[in-house]
Amino acid sequence: MKTILTVVGCLAFCLCLAAPSLVIESGSMAFTNKAYISINEGRPITPNYGTPFYSVNTLNCSASTNYYGPEGMLDALTINPSSDLGSVTVSIYSGSYHPNATSSVTQWWNISTSNSGTCSLTFRFRSTYLGSLTLTDLAIYEYQDGQWQKINENLEDSDSSGDFSYITFSGVYISSTQKGSHSLILSSKNEHPLPVQLSAFNVSLSANGFAKLEWVTQTESGMLGYYIYRGTTPDLNAAIEISPLILATNTSHPVSYYYEDKQLSNPGRYYYWLQNVELNGHINFYGFIPFDYNIDNGGTPPIPLITGISSIWPNPFNPEVNIEYSLKQDDIVKLQILNAQGQIVRVLEQANKNAGTYRIQWDGKDSNGRNCASGLYLIHLNCSGKSYIKKGILLK
Repeated sequence: MKTILTVVGCLAFCLCLAAPSLVIESGSMAFTNKAYISINEGRPITPNYGTPFYSVNTLNCSASTNYYGPEGMLDALTINPSSDLGSVTVSIYSGSYHPNATSSVTQWWNISTSNSGTCSLTFRFRSTYLGSLTLTDLAIYEYQDGQWQKINENLEDSDSSGDFSYITFSGVYISSTQKGSHSLILSSKNEHPLPVQLSAFNVSLSANGFAKLEWVTQTESGMLGYYIYRGTTPDLNAAIEISPLILATNTSHPVSYYYEDKQLSNPGRYYYWLQNVELNGHINFYGFIPFDYNIDNGGTPPIPLITGISSIWPNPFNPEVNIEYSLKQDDIVKLQILNAQGQIVRVLEQANKNAGTYRIQWDGKDSNGRNCASGLYLIHLNCSGKSYIKKGILLK
């Protein structure tokens, strides 16, 4: 393997008696023969003494690939991509690239790729670089717009029993277009909450013969919403966006989301990704999830419709909630919202309906157009003299 040494960042020394200051761009490093200084947000951080090093290597990353540090495999970064990431350059540095060195591993990495995609990352480094941390404390952070953003804490495997430790994270999305280069550190996962913590993302065949995607978030903050992507290969670059923006609720409580892909027609294997979009414009991807669609081109399977409320999502909601219900046969339908005391808040629908599946949205307002308060609400469907009820929580 060919190892190339490069100068990182823009380094400017202004050495004179009148102005003994050092001005360096954020992310650069200044080296002396005994120490190095890492820079964060334009400010020097306390020098760390030791053997400064950095190693840069570029390889094609279509399968699991090792990017070696100065100590070879012992401090390598292994990238195992879900699809071809193209030409990937990895730089491995010693030292702290963080204002609080005690909360992060004293080694950091820079990655740039020619293709976007999802991968697992295995970081290797000297166990002494952990300091007081344990591997299970760690998450991946990326330097974005002047601050560190947590991007992944999906710990898959780790070991710190020897002189060198390793830790593997799965489901890491790397964009070739967003900034082009990604400065990464391993730091305490308790420092900053993720904008969204996803606890489930799966796809199944719905009763109507569609691909049904469901995901559950434990917490959300600073989120705009979600998009669903679908592809015919595991390559995210070839996938297409198939959903409208599904608005986030930004709550600290678990929320369930649901989307049906009704555009599939040909049998085969498909791949799905969930994209989350933050209010500041940052994006992340989860997936892929493979799905085998075996319905014949002749139409949906002969699964009978069942009268009732199929689903409500998101739940909890703020302030909008989607309600889906089905009718086994033509019927007179009355769909209304009740409060916890059973009082009518609003009538959403009252009409003759043909057999089929219907979807309607409640905007969280009562019959007078006033915003409803947080609390438990009952979605009440009445048809053929029978009542069907599901509970929803408006959480502001």
